[in-house]
Amino acid sequence: MHERLHRLRVGCSLLLCFVLLWAQPAGADSAPPADLIQQLADLFGDYNRGAYFPLPELSERQLQRLARGKILRIRDSVSSPEGPQRITGLLLCEAPFEDLWVAFRDTHLTSLPVLTEYRLSEDGEWPSRWYQFFHMPGPFADRHWVIAVDDNIPLARSSGNRLWEHYWSLLKGGLTEGLDRVAAGRVPRVLPQMAKEAIRPGTNEGAWLLIRLNDGRSVLGYTVRASIGGRVPDRLVSTYSMMTLAKLLRGVAATARRVPEHYDAQHSRIRGGGGEPVP
Repeated sequence: MHERLHRLRVGCSLLLCFVLLWAQPAGADSAPPADLIQQLADLFGDYNRGAYFPLPELSERQLQRLARGKILRIRDSVSSPEGPQRITGLLLCEAPFEDLWVAFRDTHLTSLPVLTEYRLSEDGEWPSRWYQFFHMPGPFADRHWVIAVDDNIPLARSSGNRLWEHYWSLLKGGLTEGLDRVAAGRVPRVLPQMAKEAIRPGTNEGAWLLIRLNDGRSVLGYTVRASIGGRVPDRLVSTYSMMTLAKLLRGVAATARRVPEHYDAQHSRIRGGGGEPVP
């Protein structure tokens, strides 16, 4: 891009921002109610005391941003400074609590062309085990791993089903089982030679979470700490994750609007965060 054209675009962008701010009605960005801020602080405190993967402690300013409906993105280290950083995203949503849960749990709604998933454990067995194969763009090598996935049922029950956590972590030694299924031709789109050449990341852990508020709204959250190994630096991975958090969370909120039509009486039931099927 030519420097002159770049300066022109920047100038136009700044002018547009000024016009929008000048035209904004007075009080449009007023502080959210104090009782909502306190409710969020209390619920996040309860969540962290029982969560498998507790969230970073939120400041007053961060709680206010979240209460205004803004995407809250946080990058922090939960182990050593040299290890992969944790990425956390939070969004206040209008969609019903259970619809949001189905939106990120239903594989029919969340499938990605670049990710092949195959359940290793029997249906209904918890924690469930999944072989996942990530098709990386060239010239990078593909990645694959096995994760253990579960729901934090004690947290859900102790909170009266106001706090749901769906978490996962790498399963040590689990890749052998995944490779056996690949060798048997059971995993679609993954050939034995592809699995042989793929790289196993060293870290992949995190959780989806939902927090139910008194007014019927919900906080949708996603937290992850991951590396993809090879020559790709962990910090580059976390930076990319930070850039895509807004799209990820808003995508789930948008998908939740399709849930009532998709998740009908003929659909197989999905286990809720409290251990019971979502009706």
